[in-house]
Amino acid sequence: MAAGQPVIDNFTLRQFEGGPAVARDYRALPGELVFTDFQVSQFGKSDDPDQKVRLDYAILLTDSGGLLVAESRSGKVEVELADEDKKWRPRIGASFALPALLNAGTYQLRIVVKDLIAQTEVRQQFPVPVGGRVITPPATLSALNLRWFRSEESTVEMDAPDYAAGEPIWARFDLSGFNLGPRNAVQIEYGLVVRDAAGKVLFRQELCAREDRQFFYPPPAIPGVISLAPDSKVAPGRYTATLILRDLIAKTSSESTHPFHIR
Repeated sequence: MAAGQPVIDNFTLRQFEGGPAVARDYRALPGELVFTDFQVSQFGKSDDPDQKVRLDYAILLTDSGGLLVAESRSGKVEVELADEDKKWRPRIGASFALPALLNAGTYQLRIVVKDLIAQTEVRQQFPVPVGGRVITPPATLSALNLRWFRSEESTVEMDAPDYAAGEPIWARFDLSGFNLGPRNAVQIEYGLVVRDAAGKVLFRQELCAREDRQFFYPPPAIPGVISLAPDSKVAPGRYTATLILRDLIAKTSSESTHPFHIR
C-alpha cells in the first residue's frame, strides 16, 4: 500500500542520548556532542501480507553554505508490520561531534528520508545553534586576539601585560588566515623574538610550535601559545614579543609584534 510523501515528525535536539529536549535558548559549544532523533510517518507499506516498510535515510550536519561539518550518518529501516502495528512510526537517531575549532553560528541538520516502497522522499532541515566565538580569517597568516596570562593554567586574561621581574609570562592567541592544502591540510609554524625598548634582541627561538595535520572541516583558526621565563634580574621596562609566522603551504611568512612591560 503506497502512501504519499513521508513526513518527518517530532524532531528533537538533545545534549545527551535519551536526555530531554534542549531548552529554547540552547547553544551547543565547539567540541561537544550533539544528539538528535525524529520519527517518520505517512510511509508506504508493501501490498503483500507481511506489510513491509523500507526506508533509507541520511542525516547531514552542514554550515550555511552546505559544507559538511562532520561525517554524515545514514541507514535503513526495514521491518514487517502486523495488523496491530498501524500506529507504529520508526524513531531514527544520530549523534555528531562538533569540531573543536568551529565558529559560532547557526548550522543545519539536513535530513533526507527515501520511501523505497512508495518511491517518494522528503528533505527537511533544522537549525543547530552553536555558541562561542567568531573568528574572521584575514587574507594572510596572522596572530589574532593575543591575550596575556600569569600562568599556564590561568583563564583570567590580564587587563595589561605588566609582569614582575622573574614572573613567568604566558600569552595565547589565534593563528588565522592560513592556506589550506589537500583534505583541509594545515601546515603552519611560528617562532619568537624578544627585544628591549632599544630594539636589542634578548631572546630568539626559531621554532616554538608547528601545526601539521588535516581537518574534516576547515578551521577558522588554530590556537597558539608562547611562554617566557625572564630572569629575576631583568631590567624593568618595555619589551616586545615578535611572533614570526610561517605558512608552509603558501610559502609565506609574516610578523606580529606585541608589547609587554616588566616592572
